[in-house]
Amino acid sequence: MSNANTVPVAGASGRVSDSEEVEFSVGDLGFGVCLVVHDPQVRASGVAHIVAPSSSVNSTYAGKYPYAFSDTAVPALLDAFQKLSRNYAGAAWNEALKRFKVTLIGASEIRVMSPNPSAPPSSDLNQGKLTATKLRDSLKAAGLGVANEELGGHGIRHVVVRNYTGRIIVTEPGRPQKEF
Repeated sequence: MSNANTVPVAGASGRVSDSEEVEFSVGDLGFGVCLVVHDPQVRASGVAHIVAPSSSVNSTYAGKYPYAFSDTAVPALLDAFQKLSRNYAGAAWNEALKRFKVTLIGASEIRVMSPNPSAPPSSDLNQGKLTATKLRDSLKAAGLGVANEELGGHGIRHVVVRNYTGRIIVTEPGRPQKEF
């Protein structure tokens, strides 16, 4: 699935491109959330690998790595889009926001084993779910809705985003491949 123009997107990072050859790759996506924003008209995509719900836990880290948090990743990604192309200048930006297609992937649940061997695992530490919830709030505040979601579960996913077409391929061991 990868090619010479594959751009890796690691945890707490994000990328934007309008190059038709670029594809983004997000590997080892567990409790983090992969945010994909695609503009079918300009054929530009942005991808962020968000790992925590709120920058309030560490504002210094958020300043250096805005893609790490649900509340700072959306503004950072939208800012990167605006800097990418003159197609987003002035009033054209509002039109772009209307046509952006947003996809959320990841937010696997962390299972904690009980000290009692007969008790089922607990999902008290569901960081991914909280990150996804806060991310939806940030997207809504920016005027964006979510078109597709592949959230939850217990597996580790790999995501490939083909920039020019906006095609998203999600693989997870033991499950059928999904495409958006």
